[in-house]
Amino acid sequence: MNLFTNKNKIQLLPFVFNSVEGNAFREENCLFKDQEKKIEFFYLKQSKYNSFFLNMNQYVVWTYLNGVFRVLIHEEYYDKFNALYQKEINSFYMNFIYELLNKRANIIKKNFLSLGIGFAASLVLSTLVKSLIPNLNGYKVVMLFALPIILFLIILMFFMKKSDKKFQLDKKKLFIQFIQESENFLGKEELENILSQHRLYRHVPENE
Repeated sequence: MNLFTNKNKIQLLPFVFNSVEGNAFREENCLFKDQEKKIEFFYLKQSKYNSFFLNMNQYVVWTYLNGVFRVLIHEEYYDKFNALYQKEINSFYMNFIYELLNKRANIIKKNFLSLGIGFAASLVLSTLVKSLIPNLNGYKVVMLFALPIILFLIILMFFMKKSDKKFQLDKKKLFIQFIQESENFLGKEELENILSQHRLYRHVPENE
């Protein structure tokens, strides 16, 4: 995921967003956070990354830039699973993506802030100790500056791992919420049937 920490600057795959050529085959405004957000649909073949995604059996790519959602989707896949891209379901998925990006952005922001504060505190502490014990020299000086930083990095790695674990749990909860909303809209039997076909779907390339 490629994103920035400012809510107004959150981005998802901006290089893919900007890679499309031609016009969208479908545009609509979906309700998102109590306001209308624009969503544009392009065929995956309109992007220079078409082959890259098809080689990974990825037939739909969601992107977000400057307040606009842009979906790149394989034509055959769209025709078969267009029920998953109705306006209401798009709204559910837009909310899922945005909440996920926002949570990840907050984690990144906290990590960078902690990293900066930690390094500064380690250097200040080491400098203070060095001034109190002026006869330190050679490897002792190196160790004096290195040890607090190493200790801080170990602690930071622990909290980063803990944050990532929480993010994965939040991601799972958000996805379950999306599935439940989609199920309420489509009906449980209809959604299960679509998802069953989706799991088995594989595009057989001819000339992309």
